[in-house]
Amino acid sequence: RSPVNFCVNVLCGLIAYCHQPKKPSLQLEWLLPSYV
Repeated sequence: RSPVNFCVNVLCGLIAYCHQPKKPSLQLEWLLPSYV
């Protein structure tokens, strides 16, 4: 309920995500077409 708690929660989520061996990914190729 506080901005500090929000920032700590987001930071811990990012750290936990970075330590995952197999990272989940969103399939957004249809949303962001590559123009290369």
